[in-house]
Amino acid sequence: MAYQSLGIGSAADDGTGDSLRIGGDKLNDNFSELYTLLGTGTVLTAGISATSSTVTLASPAITTSITHADNVKAYYGTGSDLEIYHDGSNSIIKDNGTGNLSLRADDFQLTNSTFGENYITAANNGAVTLYHDNAVKLATSAAGGTLTGVWVTSANITDGTIVSADIANGTIVSADIADGTIVSADIADGTIVSADIADGQITTAKLATAVLTAATDIGEAIVDADLFLIDNGAGGTLRKTTAARIKTYAGSTGAITGITSVLNTSLVLGRDADNDIDFSADNIITFRAAGVDQVKLIDNVFSPVADSDVDLGTSSLFFKDAFIDTITSTGTITATGSITCGSSTGTGGVLSAVRHEGRVCDFRRYSTSGEIVHFEFGASTVGSISTDGSSTAYNTSSDYRLKENVDYTWDATTRFKKLKPARFNFISDATNTLVDGFLAHEAATVVPESVLGEKDATEMQGMDQSKLVPLLVKTIQEMEARITALEDD
Repeated sequence: MAYQSLGIGSAADDGTGDSLRIGGDKLNDNFSELYTLLGTGTVLTAGISATSSTVTLASPAITTSITHADNVKAYYGTGSDLEIYHDGSNSIIKDNGTGNLSLRADDFQLTNSTFGENYITAANNGAVTLYHDNAVKLATSAAGGTLTGVWVTSANITDGTIVSADIANGTIVSADIADGTIVSADIADGTIVSADIADGQITTAKLATAVLTAATDIGEAIVDADLFLIDNGAGGTLRKTTAARIKTYAGSTGAITGITSVLNTSLVLGRDADNDIDFSADNIITFRAAGVDQVKLIDNVFSPVADSDVDLGTSSLFFKDAFIDTITSTGTITATGSITCGSSTGTGGVLSAVRHEGRVCDFRRYSTSGEIVHFEFGASTVGSISTDGSSTAYNTSSDYRLKENVDYTWDATTRFKKLKPARFNFISDATNTLVDGFLAHEAATVVPESVLGEKDATEMQGMDQSKLVPLLVKTIQEMEARITALEDD
């Protein structure tokens, strides 16, 4: 029932208002509706309770927005344990009660006000990710976690400051050096890189190790750009040498480290004269072993010095992987594993076999029957060539699980009559021998799936005549049915 208004007239006793009875009925009806909603006045309707200061509604459905003015708080809990409000400058969620303030979600996301930039994200049973300017800087995983960028702590160095210019790769940790401390006094220019030291320690009294023997002095015409070395045969005396003189003082034991370049037009490196690498010829590097020049690198070509003189691997020692742009072989390529040409994303990978006469390609299977060539499109099998030891089968995918819209009631005879078998010879056949067959573009109008390519395109059309077999079989079945019908008449 809708609310009823009491008519009181335009003026006192003007006779235009409701009569006393009608007015009383309206008041009674309005109060009856209130009692129906709220209760009898003594016992309130279920779901509604009241005290002198509070009215409680059980599970109310709020269908409009609730607006709180600044500093007007929404309280939760018996003791006002949780309060939410805006103080005019900041939005505040305040936990005053016992226990924890718990945010519960299967997938948690803390973002800016427009949802355009992440601060923190957390996935149920997954990663917790910390962002800086919407870029991931820390992400946890089942194995531990990943840090991105440069992470610096005051414990890394004495003065609590480190920058990417201090080291080669922009990162330094206490494990990089023995005592976990680097200061500018440790090195001459205030900079240290991983190449400066081999064992993780550097002091003003120590340089990269270089062992010299039987040397009383080192070279002449020394300049500041020359190498600094320690001669352990002369009491650790600090001396200098030029790069051109290093080979003279290397000695029979020990090692030289820290060399950045050795350039000489007659340079030969090796164990002895029968086993060395020769750089003495212009633009050629020759590798010599057992007294014989074996292979050479010249003008971007790595080849044997003599034809058919060097093997790549042996019958028992194999290279693991080889990635080669082009392979040209006049002999035999033998592989106990797989040979892959091209890739799933490239346009290359053509495997060609060429021979003047005789067999061009052999496919051989030992002991058991089965596939000898397997065809795939993507990751799906589409055909194969198999052998049972005495015959060969050419198979194309035909499993019922690969097919849909199967129909057995189509008209084969009408289509069959459109096929145009012909006799012809191929232009390339010098003997002009006639053969039976079809013109591909004519057959394509009847059985399109039997023809590859387009008429008059750059690539010649091809035809798989086995694709005509279903049409021929269905035509014979229709003919047999017609013959049987005639015989029955």
